Amino acid sequence: PATGMEEPMKVVLQEEWRLGGDSDSEEDFFGVITRVRADGAGNLYILDSQLSEVKIYGEDGTFLNTIGREGEGPGEFRRPSDMFLTADGNVAVMQTFPGRVALLTPDGDPAGDLPLPTDEAGAPPFLLGINSFGSGVAYAGWTQKIDAGKYEMNRYIALMDMEGNETKRVHESLRQLDFAKVVFDENVWDTFDNRWDVSPDGKTLYAVTEHFPYKVNVYDTSGKLTRVIEREYEDVTRDAERKAYVTSIWKAFTRQVPNSDYKIYDRERDIESIHPRSDGSLWVLTSRGINERPAGSLGVFDVFNREGKFVRQVTLMGEATPREDAYLFVGDRVYVLTGFLDAAMAAQGGGPEGEESLDAEPMGIIAYTVDVPDMGM
Repeated sequence: PATGMEEPMKVVLQEEWRLGGDSDSEEDFFGVITRVRADGAGNLYILDSQLSEVKIYGEDGTFLNTIGREGEGPGEFRRPSDMFLTADGNVAVMQTFPGRVALLTPDGDPAGDLPLPTDEAGAPPFLLGINSFGSGVAYAGWTQKIDAGKYEMNRYIALMDMEGNETKRVHESLRQLDFAKVVFDENVWDTFDNRWDVSPDGKTLYAVTEHFPYKVNVYDTSGKLTRVIEREYEDVTRDAERKAYVTSIWKAFTRQVPNSDYKIYDRERDIESIHPRSDGSLWVLTSRGINERPAGSLGVFDVFNREGKFVRQVTLMGEATPREDAYLFVGDRVYVLTGFLDAAMAAQGGGPEGEESLDAEPMGIIAYTVDVPDMGM
């Protein structure tokens, strides 16, 4: 249905601490934060893609250690974009190209590499995201082929065991570019890659595989589609200013492809992001939840229980700028990564004003406690 089973709720987030931003401390300086994980003791692991390192903080925000560094040797990596904590307590850091997952102990000692599937030539896939799932791993990756002036990319979400054997393709889509006329279609090139996640208990995988309609696919640890979460939803139409801004962002991220064209749509994608929580609930941030959010809020989230039923809408009140900041839900907290979009574009050498470079402010992170009743039901 269009509305939840319970009345909407407004929650004032409790700020625990904040790091980075305009801080003068080297311990709190960040380039581009792409992932935050927590261990059983509540220690926080923050992956910095630009600095190629993992900073570790206590639950209260006290700096503890920095592990990893840029390079190709044991315990080193370049431009890492994702990370997870293994069952035996190691830190698994993923780099996109060449696809590789370096393992480190919490003290920073190299612990080898996680085996990955390989193609006929023995090459691993390009990697987009990774997380522990069941007794193995779920990952997003892609393979590519160039032939007769055309570029073909197959992007997918797959499962593998800890020995590096792929066990199941959960979802995949073929994308093509003709070098004679390169066109980036936002509804083709920005879909499930950034909108999938694993529940904190490692037993459920959620994926948004297309922009329309409002739909979240739910898979078990065998890769079987067990449920599809949908609800009645009215799309959000972009005005001219918003459409121009979205176009400028695509230009900033794809400027390395000369003479590119762009296909930008008149409506926003229905689902912006998904956030599984430890109580079994799934929090969904929609385009309407951003566009119609109250002032001083992160947004209005649709909350579904573990059976996929629409419980209620929850408005989280706190300091944030949706679409420019990123949100990561970890345990009973939500972490707001301030300045994420600007930092990511600056790392690509561009900004939202077309060809001009962007001098982004340093990223920051705000830790909020989310005090709400159990919604996993």
